[in-house]
Amino acid sequence: SGSNGTNAVTIVAAADCTVVASNLTVDVSAFSGVTAFDCGTNAVTLALWSDTGKTNTFKSGMYRAGIRVASNATACASLTVTNLNAAAALAVVGGTEAAGIGGNNGGESCGRVIIRGGALTVQGGQYAAGIGGGDGGAGGTVRVSGGTVFAQGTIGSDIGNGARATGGANIFTGGSICLANGSVSRT
Repeated sequence: SGSNGTNAVTIVAAADCTVVASNLTVDVSAFSGVTAFDCGTNAVTLALWSDTGKTNTFKSGMYRAGIRVASNATACASLTVTNLNAAAALAVVGGTEAAGIGGNNGGESCGRVIIRGGALTVQGGQYAAGIGGGDGGAGGTVRVSGGTVFAQGTIGSDIGNGARATGGANIFTGGSICLANGSVSRT
């Protein structure tokens, strides 16, 4: 819990792990090229706890996803979001040309994202998906089975590929989903 203040603090997964975020704010939006939370090439579970009226927040700098979950030639990262209490909330903002959750700019594609619970508000930067690829990046695999998800891409899909890209598999089996622009990529 807590806040990074004005320091360029990031979370980087070095192995498969579970991260518990409890009323946590990591805002590095003032630092170009800095990622708030990077899954690396690992399988990461983000377990959310929020006190009433509080939100866990991840905001990245220019060209970086708010929470980076990438797929590239060497590996495919995955992120599973779960809630530990009913008030669990998460806000994620990607930098210019980067997804809120998913790929950075420069054509980086999204890995696997599974949302099982929590109230999520996710916004991609210009030309990127809310959840999915950065500018020029494919959408990866996004599965929503619980929680409430509000996703907004900016020129890219709300959920799916970034601008100037195609592809991605989206599976919605539960929860509540609101798309700011009504756009989901189709394969």
